[in-house]
Amino acid sequence: MSPLHRVVQPLLKPQLTRCGFFIFTREPMNIEITDTPPLSKTPIGNSLHDCVSLTIEHIDAVEHLSQAVWDDLEANGHKDFVSRKHRHEFEDYLVSGRSMGIFVFGQVIGFGYLGRTSTTIPDDGVPGMAAIYDPQNTAVLRTALVHPEYQRRGLGLLLVKERIALARRLGHTAVVSGASSPNTKSWHNLLRAAMRLVQVGDLPPSISADSRAKAFYFHKDLVEKPAMSFSRQRIIDPIEEYDLLRSLLDRGWINTASKSKGNKMLLILSKHQE
Repeated sequence: MSPLHRVVQPLLKPQLTRCGFFIFTREPMNIEITDTPPLSKTPIGNSLHDCVSLTIEHIDAVEHLSQAVWDDLEANGHKDFVSRKHRHEFEDYLVSGRSMGIFVFGQVIGFGYLGRTSTTIPDDGVPGMAAIYDPQNTAVLRTALVHPEYQRRGLGLLLVKERIALARRLGHTAVVSGASSPNTKSWHNLLRAAMRLVQVGDLPPSISADSRAKAFYFHKDLVEKPAMSFSRQRIIDPIEEYDLLRSLLDRGWINTASKSKGNKMLLILSKHQE
C-alpha cells in the first residue's frame, strides 16, 4: 500500500465505497486531503478530480460555484435551464449528508444533491412531475452544477451516475429527475445513465414563468423488474417531434432506450404486446 493510500484509507466511511482508482500524471498536483471519502476518480487532462461527500463546511465554495454557473446561464440567455438556488437551500442540501462535489486542486468545480420524495417533504420531489413512484422509497436527482470552465468533459454524467449509485446504497428502489427541454446536456446525461423519459409537460412557473420550454421527466428502477414484451417500436426526436412524443406517452408507449445521432439524442419508444 502506497503512502498516499495509507493517508486516505483510514478516512473512509462505511456507507460510501471507493468506485474508482487513483490516477497519477507526470505533472505535480496539489491534492486536498479531506475527511470525506472519495466516491470516484476521473482525470481531465493532467488533473485529478475527486467526487466526494460534502458537508456544511463547503457552503461558501458551493455558493461561489452556483454564482459562476448562474452568471454563465444568464449571459447566454439560458435562465430557463434551472431554477436558481439560494444559500439557505444549499445549506439544507449540505446538512442532509446527501450532497457530493467534484474537486480540482482543492476547488469545488462540480456539485450534486440527491433528494428523496416523501409524503412529509413534498418539496423535495420534482416540480410538475406526476407521482408515478413510491414516495417513501424514491430518490430524486436534484440540483447539479458544473463550473462553466469544466463543462463538456463528462462531469455532469459523473454526477448523475454517482448519485444513482448513492441511491442504491441508501436502499432506494427508484430514482426520478427532471430537466427543461433546452438543457440538452442535462437530459442527455440522464438518458446516458439509463434513465427513461416517462412524462413531458409545460415548464413549471417555479423555473421560468415566461419560458416556452418544455419539461422532461425521467425515471429509473433500481430493483430488477420482469422483462416486458413489445410489439411495436418508434424512434422519436423529443424536440422536433414533441407533440407526437406527448401523444405516444399518453397512449401507453414506453421509452425503452435512446441513441445518439450527431449532436442529437433520439428516443426509442415501444408499445406493449397486446
